[in-house]
Amino acid sequence: MPHLVFGWTTPALLAGAKSVHRLPSTDRSVRHWHAGMLISAYQRAPARGGRPVAVVQLTEDPSLEPLPSMPDDDYDAEGWRWLHEHRSMLPAWITSSDFGIDAFRQWRARPASLWVVRFRLVAAAVADQATEALAVARAA
Repeated sequence: MPHLVFGWTTPALLAGAKSVHRLPSTDRSVRHWHAGMLISAYQRAPARGGRPVAVVQLTEDPSLEPLPSMPDDDYDAEGWRWLHEHRSMLPAWITSSDFGIDAFRQWRARPASLWVVRFRLVAAAVADQATEALAVARAA
């Protein structure tokens, strides 16, 4: 099964507060993905010891889009509002303002195009794995 790595946004994913993920335009594997496809969600890359923490289902075919065209609603869909409001779920070196609306607007203003992957959370890993993923995200 294909996979996505969510990194420090994993807590928002597991809370059901993330429904879109952006990937570098150089990630060509995304071209073969399509709406309805099931994707394994990882907190860290499998090659770096990551284990699946959830399964998501694509709600649309991925598309390559310029960051400046990102809608305002993606502040929530990317999980940023949730992360801003749940500072305790973030690693110590990340501040709440790193996920504030001003930081989102700065990110959106960058002249880059990224793959946009929209999905719904199908299942989270069993409780002990989810708890472990949250602990790893906090420690990162």
